[in-house]
Amino acid sequence: MKTSGIFAIIAAIIFSGTSPADEIKVKPLFGICETNILSFGVMGGVDGMEIVPGASSMAFLSLGGGYLQSASWRDAEDERLSPRDDGFMDKSVFWTWQARARLGMNLGILRSAALKRNILSLDLFYKSDFQKNVDNGAFIFQGSEANRLGFWENSFFAALNYDNVAFDQDTALKSGLAGNASIEWAPGWDWNQVFGRSDYGRVSANLSAYMPLLKSRQACIYLGERLVGDALFGSEIPYDRRILMNVGPVAWLISYPGTGYILRGVEPGRFDAKLKLVNNFDIRLTLPGIFGRVCIPEIVAFFDVGFWDDAAIQSPSGLDNALSTGLGLFLNFTIPQLFGAQDVPILCGYVAGYNIRDEHFLLTNFSLGSRYSF
Repeated sequence: MKTSGIFAIIAAIIFSGTSPADEIKVKPLFGICETNILSFGVMGGVDGMEIVPGASSMAFLSLGGGYLQSASWRDAEDERLSPRDDGFMDKSVFWTWQARARLGMNLGILRSAALKRNILSLDLFYKSDFQKNVDNGAFIFQGSEANRLGFWENSFFAALNYDNVAFDQDTALKSGLAGNASIEWAPGWDWNQVFGRSDYGRVSANLSAYMPLLKSRQACIYLGERLVGDALFGSEIPYDRRILMNVGPVAWLISYPGTGYILRGVEPGRFDAKLKLVNNFDIRLTLPGIFGRVCIPEIVAFFDVGFWDDAAIQSPSGLDNALSTGLGLFLNFTIPQLFGAQDVPILCGYVAGYNIRDEHFLLTNFSLGSRYSF
């Protein structure tokens, strides 16, 4: 579970990119799959296999880890905390040592010649995560949660992905549809009782849509809409797995820390539950590029709503839902062809949100990722 000051790069740098004619060729793959302030991840494998004719598939292994901040918004009796509790931040946050591995493949099913990439693909992965929590006296260490000191968890993961989003390099305008549906299974017999305890399954879905309203060389306006659902089932669900997971274009890698964070204006890790539903709605304005298209600023006005299945959540409103609104500033960077690769897109930004239900501002939602991040 990462704090708002921690970020992940979800676009790998592929050192041998697709040719201008969009030819599919078998080639080695190596890149950075994630980077945080105190952690790092790399991936390597083979890209360009035509398992399904006309579509490109890749198989790879990713390894990552480091020192990251985590949080549990629960006290020693497993009662949830609110921003108005004494010690809300000081007694919820702690640090962890983490190591992660992903072994699997992305099976290309349908490729778009116009977009020069797959628009339909299937992810199949085996995931292994190790986390050792540093006991700083936070609330979670005073309770009896089986994973309070950490865990070693292994799971099987599959996701069907659709991505038909077009991106205008000159204006940073997006248009089109994208989405994925995933399933993950962490059975108790798969070394999941050795350190900590896990025995559960997860089903997640994500649908995003972008609709242009105004397009010009000087400025563009478009709408962004995302609907995310996440459900957990099982006898032993670790506290940190009740967060939103497996959402987005590389669901095998990326997790969202709680209904909070993907629900902007809410603290990361808050509102963990077995069933979660979040809707994000944006009005976006892109501005003229700086140094050509190397950096294109983007202003976002958003309105988010989230629901979860636990009415006992401690919030000042006493409700099991939240509303938030706010503004964000993002910079769309394009790193031109590096070592013969395609252009590398990077999106960084900062969001200031207001939790309407809690009457509470959050000014720390910094993010760094790929341009296909919502």
